[in-house]
Amino acid sequence: MTPVKNCGWLCVQCCLSSFLTDKGIRKTPLQIVCEFPSDCGVGLPEEGVIADSNLVAVCEKIHICLRRLPDDYKIQPLDSDGSLLIGLKWTENGKANRHMVRFDRFNDKPGEIVIMDPDDLTWPHSIGPMSYLDEKTKIFYRVRLLATT
Repeated sequence: MTPVKNCGWLCVQCCLSSFLTDKGIRKTPLQIVCEFPSDCGVGLPEEGVIADSNLVAVCEKIHICLRRLPDDYKIQPLDSDGSLLIGLKWTENGKANRHMVRFDRFNDKPGEIVIMDPDDLTWPHSIGPMSYLDEKTKIFYRVRLLATT
C-alpha cells in the first residue's frame, strides 16, 4: 500500500491518491484539489475538506467508484486488498472532527490493525489497536476503479 502524507486537510484526497497509485494511476492530493476546487472547499474556512454530499461525485470524477457499506460492517481479512476506506468522526473538546484512513491489514498481534493514516508520523503505516476505531463513529467505504473509455 502506497503511503501518502497529508499536507493540510486533505486526508480524503490522500487516501484516494494512495488507492490510485496502487492501481498504477498517479494523481496527487493537490492535483485532486486543483482539478476540482469547488468540490474540495477551496476558499472556505476548511479548505480541502470534501463534504460528505460531494464525496461520491469527486470519486467518480477521478474514475473511482465509492460505495458506502452498512453501518454495522465488520472489517474482514479480505479487506486487505486495499479497497476499504474508513471515515472517522468524533467530538473532542466540543469540536467536531473528521478524518479518513485506508485499511491495510490485520496485524500479526491480535486486536491490532495496520492502516495508511495520512496524518500519522510513524510512517509508512500506522499500527494500532482496534479500539482506535471503536472510539469514533465509523463510515466504511468500498472503492474500486471505474472503467474508462
